[in-house]
Amino acid sequence: MIPQTAPTLQNTAVCFAFTLRAPGMRRRVNTDQIETDADKTMLHVSKAILDSERFEAIARIDRQTREYVKSRALPFPFKRGMHLMPVGLIKEVEGQLEVFEQERQRCITLAMQEYPLLVEASRSRLKSLFNANDYPPTETLRQAYRRELRYLTLSVPGVLKQVSPDLYARESQQAEDTWYEATLSAQMTLRQELGELVNRAVARLQPREDGKRGGMCESLLDNFLDFLRLFQARNLADDAALETLVEQCQQLMTGVGIFDIRTNPTVRDEIRQGLTEVQARLQTLPSAAGLRKIRFAADSEA
Repeated sequence: MIPQTAPTLQNTAVCFAFTLRAPGMRRRVNTDQIETDADKTMLHVSKAILDSERFEAIARIDRQTREYVKSRALPFPFKRGMHLMPVGLIKEVEGQLEVFEQERQRCITLAMQEYPLLVEASRSRLKSLFNANDYPPTETLRQAYRRELRYLTLSVPGVLKQVSPDLYARESQQAEDTWYEATLSAQMTLRQELGELVNRAVARLQPREDGKRGGMCESLLDNFLDFLRLFQARNLADDAALETLVEQCQQLMTGVGIFDIRTNPTVRDEIRQGLTEVQARLQTLPSAAGLRKIRFAADSEA
């Protein structure tokens, strides 16, 4: 059951709209330009219009930025590009996003410097498939790279109460339902994230069929420890059942390094056995549908 009310959630998280815009680097090819004996209505052909490590570097930074936001924020299930950002993480996130943005702008500048040469290289390589209309002026291309970031609040306009008390009551109920669903989504997201980390870790720590000992890659351990470190700030639903399992994981993982897991069989087996227990207990937690039934039952009794 979710113990928090909507006003409490609004005090612990804000709506965070974050989008990275970038121009596409592929274009459709007219099948009339393709020689084949195949039925062309069955073909969907595309071409890369640029081949550049500098443009790929921008795409890598964008992927890293989105993954970072995903690891801190929680989904807001009613609008694309909207997240719930825990208030306690805003300062950290703002600082890291600025680091990403500075690196992004540096890579964009380098890519724009190379752009005219890349266009000529594409002309040479694409030959009859080259289309000058695929290549906007440099400044137009630069402006297509944008970052949109806003913090928003969702509330019912007080003036509606003056217009119609019934309308205000209806919208207030809808707002309450929205925040409940957002809280439920946040709760299910954390459960799913922990479940995926535990499942991967247990699978990696199992002894192999060839007799070799199991292990864990460093990136998995880093992601696991990062989840545990951020859990309290991200636990917007005040999920006590999940918190208990997180604490169990912390007791197993805190202070353990990748070298210990790879070289110490006792440490490795203790972690595997402990995470296997967590894995089993995670499977017993109520689903989102189950939690909704509990809420509806409580509402009907009220």
